Amino acid sequence: MAGQMWVVGFVFLLCVANGLGQNPLAGDPKAAKAGEYEFRINCALCHGLGAHGGGRGPDVTRAQKRHAHSDSDMFQIISNGIPGTAMPANGTNGQGVGMTDEEI
Repeated sequence: MAGQMWVVGFVFLLCVANGLGQNPLAGDPKAAKAGEYEFRINCALCHGLGAHGGGRGPDVTRAQKRHAHSDSDMFQIISNGIPGTAMPANGTNGQGVGMTDEEI
C-alpha cells in the first residue's frame, strides 16, 4: 500500500510542476515517500534518480505537455507506454516488476 501511495504522490508532484492540475494527495508526505520509492524502482533507469533525464527518458520535472495534458493522460502513458518512443508500457522495461493501477 505504501508503494502505491508514493507513485500517486510522485505523479501529483509532476502534475503540479507541469501545471496538469490538482491531486487529492497534495501535501501528503507518506504518499510522496511512497511515490519516490516506486519512481526509483520503475522509472529512474530512464528518467534519472532526480527525474532530470537519464539518457533514454526526458527530464520529467520540466517536460513539455507533449503527451500528458491531464492525470488521466499520465496514467495512460505510464500504463501503455508511447508507441514509437523509448517509453515502455508499465512493467515491460526490465526494471522492477511494474506497478498496479493504484500505484500509478
